[in-house]
Order: sequence, then C-alpha cells, then structure tokens
Amino acid sequence: MPRTPEYDRAEALSAAMDVFWQYGYEASSIQKLLDAMKINRGSLYSAFTDKQTLFKSTLDLYAQGIQQMVEQQIIGEDPSDPIGSLQNFFENAFLDQSSDAAANGCLLFNTVTELSSSAPDLAIYAKQNIKPVRDMFNRYIHQAIELDLIAGDSDAETLTESLLAFLAGLRVLCKMGVDDQQRKKIIHTTLCGLFK
Repeated sequence: MPRTPEYDRAEALSAAMDVFWQYGYEASSIQKLLDAMKINRGSLYSAFTDKQTLFKSTLDLYAQGIQQMVEQQIIGEDPSDPIGSLQNFFENAFLDQSSDAAANGCLLFNTVTELSSSAPDLAIYAKQNIKPVRDMFNRYIHQAIELDLIAGDSDAETLTESLLAFLAGLRVLCKMGVDDQQRKKIIHTTLCGLFK
C-alpha cells in the first residue's frame, strides 16, 4: 500500500510555480524548488517524476488562474460594448497588481520567450495555455466588426494577434516598473487606436 504523502500537494505545487515564475525554468534549480516546496528529493520525483513534469504541472496551475479570470470577464461582459469589455479586461489584469506579480510578468509569456530555442516542447505547451485569452479576444473583435466599430474588411485574426502582442507588451511594462496611471493611459490609447 503506497504511503500517504506527508505534505500538501497543492501548496507544494503553488510554491514551485512561484519559483519558476520568479526565476524562470533554467535558473530554478532542484534545490531551490525543494526548499520552496518544503519536500525532499524523493517526494518530488515520486509525485512529479522530473523537473519538466513539475514545470508542466505549474503551467497548468497558472493556466487555471487565467481560465478563471477569463470566465469572470465573460460573466461581466456587455455584448453590445466589446471595446468596454476589452478595456475592463486589460485594466483588471494590469492595474493595482502586487509588486511581485508586476515584477514577474506572465509565466506563460516568460516561458515562451525563455524556452522557444532551448526547450521548444515546453514553450509550445505554455503557448497552448494562452488559448482561452486568445479566443476571448477573437470573440470581442468579431463583435466589434458586427457592431461596425471596426471596418468590416478588417482581418480579425491579425487584430486578435495584435491584442495578444499588446498583452505581452504590457507584461513587459509591468516588469519595467511602469506605474498604474501610465499603464491605464497606454491601455486607453492602444484600444482607441484599434477601433473607430
């Protein structure tokens, strides 16, 4: 009969996610992870097999938070005001952040940037977890086209990718320490530039 783990798996996984989020995949040594998770090496390998599997589990945990944010956004959205919905999303995601969250940026975008060359499988795995946000952006763009807020001949896919690029750029600005007031102006100016 297998032994019951003597630690809280959810807490350990959350602690590992914080390490990867702060230091990146390559710089997160097994010892750093063990110290943060408060478990021994045998427990880590028994529960997660290896560092890569642990990292994927932390990406899944982070993506669950993204999914919850998207679901909350959908509940409160106004289908007749896709521009307002986008503004609300960006302001909720990027204003009044804790200093740690702002400094760390987005774990998914960080992973794609860090590992595209050295560990492309992990970069692709992270990129797949961005899909809920991309789908939400795409829906808002199509709503805006239907409401004649964007020219009907606009390329919805290109506009969706532009919003993703803007999202990634805002994450970088957070890491650079740009303050809330300036970020709010940037959000407003960018969205006004996308729509009529």
